[in-house]
Amino acid sequence: MTDAESALRFMSVAAKEILRASRPSGTPARADKYLPNIAQDLQGLLGKCQRSFSDRSVVWSGESLSELAAVLVELGEDLHTDCGLWRSLENYNQEFFGTPLPLSIGTGSADALKGFDPRRIQHLIWTLWMEMEPEVCPSPNHTNLLQLVKVAGPFLTERFTRLPGDSGVKNFLTGPSRYGWEIKRKLIWLGTKSYLFRWFFAKYVSKQDEGATVGVTDDFVCQESTAWSGLGAVDLLAGALDVPAEDRATLRTWYERHAAFYRVMSRQERGEETECITVRNLVNGQPHMVRMNMPSCPFETGMVVWGSLTPWRGEWYWSGKQRPYENVPEHEEATLRREMLERHPGIAYRYCPTEAAQARASNRKQHDEFVA
Repeated sequence: MTDAESALRFMSVAAKEILRASRPSGTPARADKYLPNIAQDLQGLLGKCQRSFSDRSVVWSGESLSELAAVLVELGEDLHTDCGLWRSLENYNQEFFGTPLPLSIGTGSADALKGFDPRRIQHLIWTLWMEMEPEVCPSPNHTNLLQLVKVAGPFLTERFTRLPGDSGVKNFLTGPSRYGWEIKRKLIWLGTKSYLFRWFFAKYVSKQDEGATVGVTDDFVCQESTAWSGLGAVDLLAGALDVPAEDRATLRTWYERHAAFYRVMSRQERGEETECITVRNLVNGQPHMVRMNMPSCPFETGMVVWGSLTPWRGEWYWSGKQRPYENVPEHEEATLRREMLERHPGIAYRYCPTEAAQARASNRKQHDEFVA
């Protein structure tokens, strides 16, 4: 075996491992076992295609090519079984811009996108190429990119035609959505391991001093915009889930988590389990019932907790990490409120409509005076 063949074999194995590591927990499907080998074969095919490029300045590095092969197979799984992630992306683009895929298909085209349409693969490869290899910065219609599309499309069509129509990812996403933590589990997987976001997440974490902590992960999955037309994980999950429109709208409010100081007012117990706690937001004074369903709940009545809350189906859930404070007297609440409004007004305005309206009025006044 030559050095080149050995390197190619290593990259093929890497593609298989990338795909295996990205799978969600839950009920596997019949088709799942075939995906790693498809990724391995596609890795080899893409590597061979690249070796024929006349323009050697625009190629995928070995590590990135392994990722691309895994991503394309996961796109294939998504389209073949209608997991809903890519469909969600196209629906939002259609809603916002009047075209399912910017730069790949114009608003005047009447052609519906079906199956492994080359334009879908072109859009995916170009978007990821811009993220993984920013120093390369190819055109969305670069000859090398179009050659990869020409190879990948027929390959995916042929290989997925043989597979069953089920999917471990689809089983995971269509699982229970009754409680907020069931939605959060799907959101964390989507934002950190799915083919659409895991590279963006890794890049985001690399810029944080503390690494992939609970807080950093929560910030990314809840509020980070990405190169997918500015959409984040909460958007695409909302579009993919089989839930009522009201739930979709609620999930997209998770961009604006209610980060504040909360005082625990009461606990609702059931046997040895704390079912819910009632907390009061010390910044706006509003009460919230927080679903817990946990034994040995650490939040005692009277305690003050710094944390973020998100809504789901009429209840509230902790999001990210909480920081409890004991022995905070009530007369200090006014100080906490003032500090929150002064130091973090952009967050406090999410749940303080009066103060937000005053800030908007002040901005309008300054704007008018500046224009005048």
